[in-house]
Amino acid sequence: MSDPTYALPALPSAAPEEPRAPDPVTAALGNASLLGVGCLLLRRRRLALAAMTGSAVLVFRLVTTASPSYEAAVLVWWAAVVVHGWFLARGGGGGGGGRG
Repeated sequence: MSDPTYALPALPSAAPEEPRAPDPVTAALGNASLLGVGCLLLRRRRLALAAMTGSAVLVFRLVTTASPSYEAAVLVWWAAVVVHGWFLARGGGGGGGGRG
């Protein structure tokens, strides 16, 4: 009954891995979609919602009006969310309650 050929293999006793640090490039590229994907990857749902809302409003205004100022606004918004995603992933978001 205690035949060693039928013994179950031992489970690995590895400690749980620490969460990986967010990748700034991934967060910036996710935010470049104008859908707040980078913020979602960083688990910042409110910022993702704000990014999606801001993008939707600007793109709607761009499509419904013929004003070149909205083209510039969308371009500036796009650059801002990309840089913001990079900044947050590098740890500059102040998630610890204050700057350290």
